Amino acid sequence: MKILIDTPFTIKNKKSRFYGRIHSHLVSDNINDLHEFAKMIGLKRSYFHKKKSTNQPHYDVVGKINIALCVELGAEIVTRGDLFDFLKTHYGRRQEQK
Repeated sequence: MKILIDTPFTIKNKKSRFYGRIHSHLVSDNINDLHEFAKMIGLKRSYFHKKKSTNQPHYDVVGKINIALCVELGAEIVTRGDLFDFLKTHYGRRQEQK
């Protein structure tokens, strides 16, 4: 099981429900492992995102304590760019249908 979390950042979009909070994205090379890890740290399933247009499955992780717990339990912290490269490698991008 490979679990990655990107470097925390502060949400600056005032329309976001997470505005002003520390935020990261949690991903894995295996969706079932991702769901199990998220459950283990107490993330709600509603935090899972899988956009049809980009095919980048991830959980939103909010707050320093949750991010620290992910790392403590084995998630590897990476840059945001490395995280998106990982997603592209493992899930690719869905092609637009014409």
